[in-house]
Amino acid sequence: MKDNFFDNVLSKTLSRVDGATDRLSKQFKNVKPFDKEVIPTKELYSSYQMLTPEDMQGLVQQYGPEAMDDFIREMEEYGGRYGNA
Repeated sequence: MKDNFFDNVLSKTLSRVDGATDRLSKQFKNVKPFDKEVIPTKELYSSYQMLTPEDMQGLVQQYGPEAMDDFIREMEEYGGRYGNA
């Protein structure tokens, strides 16, 4: 009985994916990709207060308007709660 072409292609593709997955898992073993340094909110707020309009525009271009709106809202709420901390 002749092998089905689809089954043959599928098995070779899965074999390649498994090989790539193995290589990646060995290469990135013990790496924590989301282990970022957390900046204290007070420090972030003081930096926010020093931003110029040009700085804000650059951040909007880099991160997008929605992300910057969320950031500004968060900083304004922090400033409202803690004054000029």
